[in-house]
Amino acid sequence: MPNPSLSSSNASIDFMPWGYPSGLVLPHHERRDVFNNHTMFSLNLEAYNQHHDRRGLWDARHQKAARRITRRDGEPQQYVGPIYFAIRQEFPNKRLFFGLSVTLEHAYDLSMLRHMRGVKSVTPISFVRRPMPYGNKVQLVSKPSQHQLVECKNNLAMTGVDKLHAMGIDGRTSKVAIIDTGVDWTHPALGGCFGKANDPMPDADPLSQCGPHGTHVTGIIGALDSKYKLTGVAPGAQLGMYRVFGCQGGTADDLLMKAMEAAFEDGADIVSISVGAPAGWTETPTARMASNIAKEGRIMVVASGNDGAVGMFFPSSPAVGRDVIAVGSIDSALFTVFNATVLLPGANAIPYYAPRAFRLPAMPVYATAADATAPRDACDPLPEYVPDLSPYAVLVRRGGCSLDVKFRHVAESGGKMILLWNSALPPIYLEAGYGIANAAVIGAADGAWILDQLQSGNNVRLAFPDSGPTTVANNFTGGTVSPFSSYGPTFDLLPPTDVSAPGGLILSTWPVNLGNYSILSGTSMSAPFTAGAAALLLQAQRQGRLGTNVPLTPKDIIERLRSTALPASNSTKGVFLETVAKQGSGLLQIDKAVLYTTVRYNYQNLGPVPMVATAASVMISPRQLALDPSETFTVTLNFTLPTGRDVDPGLFPVFSGFLRISSSGNETLTVSYMGLGADLSTIKMLDDKSGMSKNYALPAVLIGDTGKVQRLPRMYSFKDGDLPLLQFRLVAGSRLTRIDIIENVAQARPGDVPFAGSVVDQDVPAPNPPEVETLTDPPVPVPTDPNDVLAPFTRRAARVATAAPAAATTTSFGRSGILGRLMPPSRRTTASDSMRNINASRVVGPITSAALLPRNSFDQSYGIYAVIWDGTVAGIGRVQPGDYKILLRTLRIGAQASDDDMQSETASQEQDPNDSGEKRWEEWLSPVIRVPSQ
Repeated sequence: MPNPSLSSSNASIDFMPWGYPSGLVLPHHERRDVFNNHTMFSLNLEAYNQHHDRRGLWDARHQKAARRITRRDGEPQQYVGPIYFAIRQEFPNKRLFFGLSVTLEHAYDLSMLRHMRGVKSVTPISFVRRPMPYGNKVQLVSKPSQHQLVECKNNLAMTGVDKLHAMGIDGRTSKVAIIDTGVDWTHPALGGCFGKANDPMPDADPLSQCGPHGTHVTGIIGALDSKYKLTGVAPGAQLGMYRVFGCQGGTADDLLMKAMEAAFEDGADIVSISVGAPAGWTETPTARMASNIAKEGRIMVVASGNDGAVGMFFPSSPAVGRDVIAVGSIDSALFTVFNATVLLPGANAIPYYAPRAFRLPAMPVYATAADATAPRDACDPLPEYVPDLSPYAVLVRRGGCSLDVKFRHVAESGGKMILLWNSALPPIYLEAGYGIANAAVIGAADGAWILDQLQSGNNVRLAFPDSGPTTVANNFTGGTVSPFSSYGPTFDLLPPTDVSAPGGLILSTWPVNLGNYSILSGTSMSAPFTAGAAALLLQAQRQGRLGTNVPLTPKDIIERLRSTALPASNSTKGVFLETVAKQGSGLLQIDKAVLYTTVRYNYQNLGPVPMVATAASVMISPRQLALDPSETFTVTLNFTLPTGRDVDPGLFPVFSGFLRISSSGNETLTVSYMGLGADLSTIKMLDDKSGMSKNYALPAVLIGDTGKVQRLPRMYSFKDGDLPLLQFRLVAGSRLTRIDIIENVAQARPGDVPFAGSVVDQDVPAPNPPEVETLTDPPVPVPTDPNDVLAPFTRRAARVATAAPAAATTTSFGRSGILGRLMPPSRRTTASDSMRNINASRVVGPITSAALLPRNSFDQSYGIYAVIWDGTVAGIGRVQPGDYKILLRTLRIGAQASDDDMQSETASQEQDPNDSGEKRWEEWLSPVIRVPSQ
């Protein structure tokens, strides 16, 4: 395995199970300990100049470094002492990302860090989850047979890779870097060695037999098994593995960035990345570094993500980077199956879906249900009259409950083998568990036939000979866009996927001690497939097979791959082509990307991909033209938005389609397009609906660990977990979200106290009676100097009247799309009447802020953002006793954030209840939070 350059098994720290935007604003995972880790940030610095000595600011070789902060305007921050931080990673390459990542000792030092001269931006470090392939995994204990390799060859054929291999194009001129979980280089199909040039950190080599994902990815690109004919996409390429994960847990995006930097400096032509984190923006640190590497002429290939179930506007980073090849997934056209012999006269063999031939002696079949229509077969404990099932192949009907429930109930009766009788759903490959040693899926018709034979009194026995596997057509999803492949677009309205490649049901290498070979599904598989294809294209160009000696740029390669791709359907019935927001330009056709030399085009409009019976229209001018060699011509396209009763701007519909370009030489190219049938700047940012993710409306302030929603003014002790906990959801991604503490100095009146929710979490009894406290004692502090907002407070404000809570409202989303109704501000109510009083309050200081947050989903990992307030703010520390509110603000899409927005030293803009949505911020105020005397 030549030249794997970076190994980092110290990355085994489990940073968090969800692994995306952290720092100070965290996805809430029903864990309170997540709030301890609020202090890691990536800093993008200005380049060296005569006024900026980087070493003077940042040279820190010890665990902590104390630095006096100087503002950008050169004035010292007299009110702040030293900032203590530890450097995590340094990024000295000014062409890629000049900066470093740090861990702050105190979270409230964040705003001071942003003030530092030479700091261009500060972004929370994103925690990246361990790559988890979609669906079930198949492990093959032994080498695959020739029959089994038909599936692998089919994936090469469906993309034209086999044609280039026949021409001697195997990627041999390219260096491909893989950033993943490490590789089992002892696998014979991967060469069984690694190069002497390795300079690993901190281990002796990148060997990974505990993290199999990287071994599988590596085999897709470069496996070459001469004995069993297992061939990767680019078996001639030189491979390098950059390990950023340990055996367990996730990693952080600064380590991912460090691996990208190392791959670039090691001379990689192509970098394949099958990890990432949800991100709706192209400016995340990992995306920016990937984009900058592409600007330097290196090819970045990144998996677009496996979050298709989450819906639209949920792309992944670094796949969203500009000039990065983001790859979606296409399901394989074939299944691998084995045959069981039925020991009845005249009976045909029954194919079963399993990781390998069982090699078991003949055994009788026992059905756990006598009724073929039983809806919940084995979903309850089996009756006492059921015999010991250990000698049987137990026939269980699919459906009604989870598979682990069925497995557990069969195992409780002694069962060791299960034949899952399939429903109309696609078959799956099962792993053993719960005491079940062998499990397989058989077809619905075969299951019904076996049950009929048993009911007729026949003793059905099955034998499982050690015969070679075969393949059957995947009539369920073969050749279609994989359902797990993520949707875009980004919130800058850019497609998140460029092309798609085989990623569903992919056979590749696996660590030797875990079985040698495995079938996995995910965009983690389609990305290395495309990286291998890019290596073939580079070789063809370097050998002069493209008709030009001009080196291809990453943008050139993207355009070749896009224009030659084959648009794919969203079902085997082919009713609709899948949206460009999911598949990009379609299935990779690398042979056409290499061989096409079109000189004359006829333009034919295929129209958009209508997901409803309403389409956009496209006017093309001219529709036909002739080009001489090296001549260029501009074709004008005018799009008209789709209209009709099925097109609701409140659902923010995405339309897309393909233009076909046909030449007189029977060559065909395609150009994909995508648009939005609404004004994205009007999208509602904060989810304030009741019961969508919790049984109370959001945003909300919870009372510490009690699970109770604070509805009235409340005194917190700020001890022993008695802290206010803010929860909120973003309906749309936020370029900037700020959370500040403001004084409650406005004259209160009934209706001024906004409510986070009208009910208390059902898991905890409602407070009875509810806590009601006046706002008159203790008095509210105010600054001694109107211009010195961050100075310690000494003067007390006038006493104010008691506030009564406003009546809570309960509303719900209207007719749902993938995101539900995302109503523009003109069609919604304001968060609270108290917004009109924000201008009368003072911003004491920030709790936190975070840039480039993705939207939330209903997945447990990404469901809610949560921030706990410990009574301190940046630049001050602990606030004086008094009454405060939490001000949550999120920047509307399309609005630009200024330096002042990042600092939070000014009061919020006034929010008119009749505002039509022209303001830059969407805001929410909490109930009154009282800070006691110490």
